[in-house]
Amino acid sequence: MSSYKLPPSPLLMQISNNPSSDNFQSSFKHLNYYIRQLLLQAGFDFQDFSRILDFGCGVGRFFYSFADIVTNKQKLYGTDLDESCVNWCKENLPFARVDKNNLLPPLKYEDGFFSLIYACSVFSHLPIDYQLCWAIEIYRCLSPGGCFLFSTHGVTFFPNFYKHIRKVEKNNSSIISLGASGLFISFESGAENDIGQREVGSAFNKEAMSEIFPFLELKLHVPCSELAGAQDTYVLQKSEQSISPVVCLSTNESDVEMNHRAVFSTKRLNTESIKFEFEANAQRKFHSLVEFSDTYFGKAIANITIHQQDGLVKLSSSKIVATSQILGMGTFYILVFELGMLTGKYSIEITFSGIPKDVKYTIIRPMLY
Repeated sequence: MSSYKLPPSPLLMQISNNPSSDNFQSSFKHLNYYIRQLLLQAGFDFQDFSRILDFGCGVGRFFYSFADIVTNKQKLYGTDLDESCVNWCKENLPFARVDKNNLLPPLKYEDGFFSLIYACSVFSHLPIDYQLCWAIEIYRCLSPGGCFLFSTHGVTFFPNFYKHIRKVEKNNSSIISLGASGLFISFESGAENDIGQREVGSAFNKEAMSEIFPFLELKLHVPCSELAGAQDTYVLQKSEQSISPVVCLSTNESDVEMNHRAVFSTKRLNTESIKFEFEANAQRKFHSLVEFSDTYFGKAIANITIHQQDGLVKLSSSKIVATSQILGMGTFYILVFELGMLTGKYSIEITFSGIPKDVKYTIIRPMLY
């Protein structure tokens, strides 16, 4: 690796909070060994991956670490939010193809382009709505059978995050439960340009990870791993039979909350219905998150009707979202049901029963996969 120039101290300080080039260089051998061992534990061989993406590549630590063992059949790609990091990689690491990404998807790559996507301490600096968006994009860019290896703050970070939230007066923070046992905690300074940087912190447990990435199979979870200061590391796999996801859109544009975070959500009173349109290409499952506007004790039942383009009913069903518990804001409940295998244009109509009439509901990231 001596033939490649090392990044300057200011860039190293920016991406790792350590300006030492010696420290940066000394990490290459261990990172190479550790990543390959994690992949082997999950049932993968690094040499079998053809196109490899470092999502949030910074100044190229991953590239430096693997440059000597990449074969002619393998290609390294990188993408990062920071233009100075991207420019450094482009100018000094010609063996990797690096591009700038935006705060939100999409990436420039075709569906199923990568057999391995690596993201070290990226999701650890994204709020929940950004994570939900990027999870779909990771899924889209993975090839069938492809692998996603990433690290993020785990449950051991919860106490320090909670202390930080209580200590700092001006911050946007959230503690969210996902499903029955998922827990997600985050804080941010409130400035949009801090998203993805050290000023934003997010931590979640394994159960929350499963709800953020319901379309990927968990192959390995290492709590307090050797990546990024004892972050949890996950290895996930996309099914060989997987196809591109479809995000459902409301039939009424005024219903869709298209804020700067681009999470599709619709607020409705429980007595009102919301319709989503989609064009299926053999997707089999519908998945969304649901949040209620007020706290109460009881149950919530989702009533779902799927219509074909000609208006005929394809499916009519009811699904218990939650029962015999305290419902309310701060909890993302899971709404998932099997579709069979649909192809063509359809619409989904959803209403809720069992909740007080003045309670509103929000459908978050309705999608098919």
